[in-house]
Amino acid sequence: MSTKSRVIASTIAASAAVALATVGVGQASASIPDGQYTFTSSAGAHAPATVRAGHLHYLGQDLPMHMTRAGATVEVAGDAIEYRLTQRGRGYAGTSTILGIPTGVVISLTPR
Repeated sequence: MSTKSRVIASTIAASAAVALATVGVGQASASIPDGQYTFTSSAGAHAPATVRAGHLHYLGQDLPMHMTRAGATVEVAGDAIEYRLTQRGRGYAGTSTILGIPTGVVISLTPR
């Protein structure tokens, strides 16, 4: 490979890396922002909640969140129980799953 070809190839690779980094920043900005929320579930739970530093805090629990392009996945019991939340209107809503199987329980976080 000639020197000119190497320069062109490395320029293309650098441009691709910058483009991917920019896309990654855009995805993170679409995740659930830190703030005060009301947590509700179709199973009857209704409580104040806080999202801070990638964690959901409610009813004395500190649950890790994995931010996604559309919202977040919340780990409730390790990875056995998860809430898969996406943006819906003003807040975020989604289903609860146990070992990946939907439970039929709908979870929502509404900004206060």
